[in-house]
Amino acid sequence: MQEASKKLSCGILIVDANKNILMLHATGQSFWDLPKGTQDEGESTIETAVREVEEETGIKVDPSKCIELGWYEYNKFKDLFLFLLPVDEVDLSQLKCDSYFINGNGEELPEADAFKMIPIEKASSFMCQSMSRLYNSCLERDINIMLDRFKKAA
Repeated sequence: MQEASKKLSCGILIVDANKNILMLHATGQSFWDLPKGTQDEGESTIETAVREVEEETGIKVDPSKCIELGWYEYNKFKDLFLFLLPVDEVDLSQLKCDSYFINGNGEELPEADAFKMIPIEKASSFMCQSMSRLYNSCLERDINIMLDRFKKAA
């Protein structure tokens, strides 16, 4: 159960047929992240996840194609609710972040400034410490389990 002081961030892990996961480079940071963001009041977890992916990548996701991974304790400030979207491929040249923030110099910058498909087994080395810890403890395993189930069902 989510603590009252914690926010909930929802996202969709987009994985291609070669088991590469879509990651975005967090502008001004040294790490790469998964497309996700904070849930707005009144939004369902899937609505938030779909909105955030479109804002951060330009990808329009059909919610019915998403596989629920569930709720994950993330850090002391927020928890994550994640979905998985298996796709054939991702055309990185078509991705564009339309979500912005104001940096310390008052400049408006996109939240993500680059995109990359990274092999599932190498993704944690690109992540911030808290995401890497979650990914290594259970998320990578959950992704692989659900991809195998999806493949068997297809």
